[in-house]
Amino acid sequence: LDVYVSGQVDLVRSDILSGVSIESLLLGNSAASLTAHYRTSSTIVVTATEPPIAYRRCPGFLGQADDPERYAGFEPIRLALDGDSGRWAGKNSNGDDVIAVYGAAHGLHAAVYASINREEVLAPVVRQTAYSALAAALASFALFAAAVAAGKRFRSRTTDAEKMVLAASVIDHIVEGIVTTASDGTIRTVNRAFTEITGWKSDEAIGNNPRILKSDRHDDAFYDAMWLALRRDGSWTGEIWNRKRDGTVYPEWLSITAVRNVRGEAVAYVGVFLDLTEIKNRDAAISHLSARDPLTGLPNRALMTDRLVTSIHQAERGAESVGVLYLDVAKFKYINTSYGYAFGDTVLQSIATRLESTLRKGDTVARLAADDFVAILPRLHREEDAMTIADTIIDTIRKPFFIEDHELYLDASVGISYFPANGDDPDALVGAANAALNQAKEAGSGSIRVFTPALNDRILKRLSLESRLRHAVEHESFTVYYQPRVDARTRRVESVEALVRWIGEDGSIIPPGVFIPLAEENGMIVPIGQWVLSRALSDLVSWQTLDPTLRVSVNLSARQFRLPDLVSRVDTALSAAGIEATSLELEITESLAMGDVAKSVTLMTQLNERGISLSLDDFGTGYSSLYYLKRLPIQWLKIDQSFVRDYRAPDDSPANAIVHTIIEMAKSLGLGTIAEGCETEEQLGFLTRRGCDQIQGYYFSRPIPAADCASFIGKQL
Repeated sequence: LDVYVSGQVDLVRSDILSGVSIESLLLGNSAASLTAHYRTSSTIVVTATEPPIAYRRCPGFLGQADDPERYAGFEPIRLALDGDSGRWAGKNSNGDDVIAVYGAAHGLHAAVYASINREEVLAPVVRQTAYSALAAALASFALFAAAVAAGKRFRSRTTDAEKMVLAASVIDHIVEGIVTTASDGTIRTVNRAFTEITGWKSDEAIGNNPRILKSDRHDDAFYDAMWLALRRDGSWTGEIWNRKRDGTVYPEWLSITAVRNVRGEAVAYVGVFLDLTEIKNRDAAISHLSARDPLTGLPNRALMTDRLVTSIHQAERGAESVGVLYLDVAKFKYINTSYGYAFGDTVLQSIATRLESTLRKGDTVARLAADDFVAILPRLHREEDAMTIADTIIDTIRKPFFIEDHELYLDASVGISYFPANGDDPDALVGAANAALNQAKEAGSGSIRVFTPALNDRILKRLSLESRLRHAVEHESFTVYYQPRVDARTRRVESVEALVRWIGEDGSIIPPGVFIPLAEENGMIVPIGQWVLSRALSDLVSWQTLDPTLRVSVNLSARQFRLPDLVSRVDTALSAAGIEATSLELEITESLAMGDVAKSVTLMTQLNERGISLSLDDFGTGYSSLYYLKRLPIQWLKIDQSFVRDYRAPDDSPANAIVHTIIEMAKSLGLGTIAEGCETEEQLGFLTRRGCDQIQGYYFSRPIPAADCASFIGKQL
C-alpha cells in the first residue's frame, strides 16, 4: 500500500503530539473509520516528529530503547523528505519502500494531505475550538476523496465507506457554515448552512472571493489585523459583521484556520462560522428587561441612575445644570381599588406615554415604583426651565383620560432638585427631589416645590426624630397622661381620656403633635397605640376601686383602625387587664370613619356588640354628612375645640350657631355630646345652657400623670 493512516489509539499518545490528546486529534467515528479501513496495513506513519518515523508491524521487535513497552512489536523506520516528490519516504528491514502521504502535525494544529500527481488536496484535522469535531470530519472526508480521485487501491469494507459518506453528510447538515478557500482566497467549497445563512448558493459562491460577504461595519485596520494573525498564528477567531446576498448585515462568530503543507506553507483556509443574530436579539431583549420597567417600557431605576450620572458628567464639562423632577400622581391607589389593578396598569401606561411626549428630546423619564415617576432634564441653562416643564407635566396629567369607556381626571405634584445646587450624585439628587415632592403633596395636589436648604434642615431634623422615636418604641419610653371629662350638670368626673406623651432622653415631655404624625406615617403608631391601650386599661383597674363606674377613652389612629385584627387586639387588652368592655370608649376621627363607611360600620358594630362605646372626634371639621352620621353606630359626638373657643356673648350670637346646631342634631339622633377645649367660665355656662352632656378642657384640668388622677376620681370639680 502507498497510502497509510496516521495513528492508532493504542500507539499515538498525547506526549508524542505536543500536548494534544489523541481524542482531540482523531475525533469521533470519522477517525475510527479511517483506522479500521486501513487495519490491513502493516505500517503506521506518525508524523508528529521531524523527521517522521514509520512503524512497521514486526512481532519479533522488542521496542525502542527509550520506550520499549510502547513500541514493542513495531520496527521504527526513519523517513526522509524526497526532494523530487515532496513526500516522506524510507525503507524497512525487508527493503520495502514506505511512503508517508498522510500528513504533518505541529503543536496544536494539524493538516492532512494526499499526493495526487504532485498536487496537494488539503483539509483541516484539528483546531482546539468548538468546531474541532467538524474540522476532523472534514479532514477525513477530504483524505478519502483525494485517495479515490488518484485511483488508489483501498481494502475496505462497505460499512467503512458508508461511514465516510456519513461524515460528508454531517458536514452538509450542521448548522454552522463552512467555507474552504485556496491560498489566494478563491472559494473552493461551501456547505448547505453557508447557503442558508448567507443566501449565496454554492455555484454562485465557488470561484468567488469571500469579499462578497464583506460589510461596511469594519475598517481596513480590522482586516489587516485578521490577516496578520492568520500569517503569524495560522488562525483567527472573533466576531465579525458580514453581509448576506440580499444586503442584510448580520453578526457571526468566525473561526479561520490556515492549512499548511509539510513545508509550512499556507495552501488553503477553512472558515467555520455561526450566525449570532438570534443570540444578539436575545441578549438585547434581556438587556431591555434588565433596564426597563416591564409595564410601561420606561427606564427603571438602574437605567435612570446611569443616565443621570452621564448628565452630571456632561454638565460638569459644560458648566450647566441638571434638573431632577419627582412626580407623584394624586390618589392613584383609589383607581386600583375602584377599577382593579389591570385597569390601573393601563392608566399608568397612558401616563407614561403622555410624559414621554411632554419632555424635550434628550430628557429621560423613568418609573421607579407604582405611580412614582422621575424625569431627568440635562443641560439646563436656566433653572426656571425645569419649573416650566413641571407646569407642563401637571397640565398634561390633568387632561382627561379615556380608558375602557371611563373618563378619568387625575392630578399630580412635582418636587424639583438641581445639580450642582442640591447634590452631585444620583442618590442625593433623587432624594432631594423626593423631599421637595413630599412638601408639594402637603401643599395639595397640583403643587410644585423646589428643594431648598431650609427643607434640607427640616429633613435632617425629621430623620433624627424618626431615629429617636424608633429607639423610644423599642424601650417603651412613653407615658400616659389623663384629662377628665366632667358631667355638665353634676360636675362629676364621668371618664378620663388617655393621651400619650413621649419622655425624651433628658426627661422632658415631648408633646404628641411633634411625633404622632411621624409615627402614623411610618407605622410606629401601631405598637405605640397598643401600648397606650394596655396601659390605660391597667390604670383604670386601680381607679375603679375608687369609682366602679369610671370609664376610660382611648384614641384610635388611622393605621390601627384599618388593622384587620383590631377587634381581637382590643379583646386581648381587655382580657389581660380584667376590665369589662363597657368601661372602654374608643375615639375615632370623623374623616377616618367616613373614609370607607361600609367597612367602618362593620367594624364599629363588632366593637359595639362587645359593649365598647364609640365617639366621633373632631366633629364638624371633616365631612359632617348627616346621612352617613346616621349610619355610624356611635354613641358620642365630640365638638371640636375650635368651635368652643369661638364663643361670643350673647348665646344667640352667630359665632355660637355651629355649637348649638351640633348639640341639637346629636339630641335628635340620640347621641351624647362632649365639648373639648373649655377654658373659661363663660364657655362652660354657654355649653351647660345649650344642653351639652360632658365637658373637657383646661377649665377643669390639664392632662396630668396617672399618679395625680386619684385627686379627682369620683369627685366633683
